[in-house]
Amino acid sequence: MTTNLHPLHIRRVLNDTYGRRWDAPREHGPDGWSYVLPPITERFTDGTAERHSGRSVIVSCADHDGDEWVHASLAGTETPTYVELTWLHRAVFRDGYAYQVFAPRDKHVNIHEHALHLWGRLDGTPALPEFSGALMVLQDGQVRVVERSI
Repeated sequence: MTTNLHPLHIRRVLNDTYGRRWDAPREHGPDGWSYVLPPITERFTDGTAERHSGRSVIVSCADHDGDEWVHASLAGTETPTYVELTWLHRAVFRDGYAYQVFAPRDKHVNIHEHALHLWGRLDGTPALPEFSGALMVLQDGQVRVVERSI
């Protein structure tokens, strides 16, 4: 399959960040890949055990309004953490821009109760203005813009 994505790189980063082995990537749609991290139970010498839930990732690429966009989702039996979402970002978007979208209620789609999603342009360029130069802070009961040196 011809793809705009880098499925083995994504798997390698997921393996490294989770410290566990993800299954081999499987084709998913016309330009996409899916990955599964099977659940495991880790047993310790003292007789205790710790259950690690499984995870699944779907990554796809498609044209929207003339730009190639990447969608990445991370799901499991529990909602992924913020840290896991940063791992997904690093695996799929490397150091490019990606966004989590909060749509109006009438446009919201929820296929999986415990899935989080990121979207970004294939080339990693921003789709929103650069906000990192100024921060809104509360000083003396007033909201002020503070310029931040980068």
